[in-house]
Amino acid sequence: MSTLNARIWIPGAASKIGGHGSHAREAGTLAVSRGLGFLKAAGSQCSGIAAEGRGLVGSSLQWKIGVGRGGWDTGRRRVVVLGTVENKKRMGISTVVLEEGQERLWHTLPSGLRLEVLLQRASEVAEEEEEEEEEEVVHKRKPALVMVHGSYHAAWCWAVFWMDYFAARGYDCWAVSLLGQGGSDVPPQQEVAGSIQSHARDIADFVHHHCRNDDPPPILIGHSFGGLIVQFYLSQLSTMHGDDEEPQNPSEKSYPRIAGAILACSVPPTGNMDVVKRYLRSKPIASIKVTLSLAAKLFASSLSLCRETFFSPSMDDAQVIKYQKLMKESSHIPLFNLRELNATLPIPPPPPSALCPPVLVVGAENDFVLDWQAAEETAAFYGTTPHCVTGVAHDMMLDICWKDAAQVLLQWLEEQQHC
Repeated sequence: MSTLNARIWIPGAASKIGGHGSHAREAGTLAVSRGLGFLKAAGSQCSGIAAEGRGLVGSSLQWKIGVGRGGWDTGRRRVVVLGTVENKKRMGISTVVLEEGQERLWHTLPSGLRLEVLLQRASEVAEEEEEEEEEEVVHKRKPALVMVHGSYHAAWCWAVFWMDYFAARGYDCWAVSLLGQGGSDVPPQQEVAGSIQSHARDIADFVHHHCRNDDPPPILIGHSFGGLIVQFYLSQLSTMHGDDEEPQNPSEKSYPRIAGAILACSVPPTGNMDVVKRYLRSKPIASIKVTLSLAAKLFASSLSLCRETFFSPSMDDAQVIKYQKLMKESSHIPLFNLRELNATLPIPPPPPSALCPPVLVVGAENDFVLDWQAAEETAAFYGTTPHCVTGVAHDMMLDICWKDAAQVLLQWLEEQQHC
């Protein structure tokens, strides 16, 4: 039997094998932490799988798994091979099935931690159409789109619809899972994944290595708290170094220039505290529901609350259940410490117009998490006017009217091409 180095995930392992919550528990020769299985004893047999490896319970390690016929049946559960392991850091899981033309990559940060990255290149059909248009107009290469998710999501949320939609129209699409989310590494010995500053630096590091030489530079798209991360990135452009200049201090990370930013259902520059206060005054029941759904994470166990928080009322149960499951699996530790985050807000003012790229602010008519005043505040901060997408909820990239929202973004992107 041949072997390979791999990390595995056993769906439902936390409930079926003995692990509970976020604490690793030993169950025979398998330790379980948040559903991520770690083989422990060398030469052990685990549900009929020939396996060997060594390491500490609850930490990832390098091991060997006997390769069977396309996967292994553990009796009632199935073992899924996710990829090779070369380091000893805790890793997240990623179970979304990618569409044709999409691929999963890994970006290694200066810390050694890895970010899960999904990539879909512009389709060949779109490129051929652009070549035909070159005879009539001067062709401008389209910028890549770098997509940043919010809480309880990961890169997968962009891969369902939007990556394919924009790739078919000539845009290279990158979607990044922030640390502690999706398939990205989980920072060791931390209760939260990072701060708004550290997450923005991670995005800057990714852009620096993958999009720095793009002409035109990329456009960042941030959703919900991901929008707040993009806003911090924008605030740092005024202190960026020249395109070819490295910072004198190695610990100082520059923020590569970008061609624009799209803030979709974004948390405003002052955070969500004012939104919560407005909800308490005008929509007390909604305020309680939002708190239970997000702060207490009841969206993960209540189908109706998950639908009301993120999606339109008419979305069918099967779709809501699918996304609810992915959201439950996405966040291994919280994205931020909200108390510490609020202490650092508001976001610093945007750079002078000469440095600040164009910004599109998009809100959803049926957003249950953020009110329209939040979109107006964000737009005013960047000297623009917000665009409201009718008939769509907070998760506009997944909602049943996702294409209506995507068309708003596409129109703005095409307008930037002619500026």
